[in-house]
Formats: sequence, C-alpha cells, structure tokens
Amino acid sequence: MEHRGKIIRNRVNEFGVKHTFVYKKLGITKPTWTTLLKTHNPDKDLIRRIGRIIRFNFHKDFLDVEPIVIDFGSPVSIAAEPEAAYSPSQFAAIMQELAEVKQAVKDLLKP
Repeated sequence: MEHRGKIIRNRVNEFGVKHTFVYKKLGITKPTWTTLLKTHNPDKDLIRRIGRIIRFNFHKDFLDVEPIVIDFGSPVSIAAEPEAAYSPSQFAAIMQELAEVKQAVKDLLKP
C-alpha cells in the first residue's frame, strides 16, 4: 500500500507551503502533524482539508479521496499570508506571474 503520509509531505514541499502554516490551519499541533505524515492511511476528509490549504486536489494521487473544487482566490488573498504560507521564492514567483498578467491586460486594453 502506498504511504499516503509521505505523499502528502512531498506535495506540501513541492508546493512550497510551510508545514507550520498547514498544521496551524488544520488546528492541530506539530506532534500531531508529524504523526499524520508517518501514517500510511490518514483520514480522507483530512487529506481533502490539506488539499484545500495547499491548493492541490489529492484525488490525483488517491482515487478514493473525493475531488475538491480549489478556490485559488484573487492575487490579494494569495498575498495576504505570504510570510506564513509560502517560501520567499514561491511568493516571488506568484508576484511575478501577477505582474505578467497585469501587463498582458494593459497590452490588451491599449487602443
């Protein structure tokens, strides 16, 4: 059986979200988070909640976990917790993408 805790850890790391941010959003302690990541088969609802926090649909990894609708929010909501949620490099990438989108919109609106 696949080790779901390891897969969750890898996805959190892959998306550059700080583990502290995730377990605080879940309302659990660091030891509980550590135990969860060592678990082979965490609760499916918990997996979905983690997916919402890191904005990833774990249904792609675990077919028995129901898919979720991911609300990417506005750039303002993404930027609201940069220190807590994202690594500096990931936040910089988000802001760069935002700047590129803004420029593309300006270019489209030019007469």
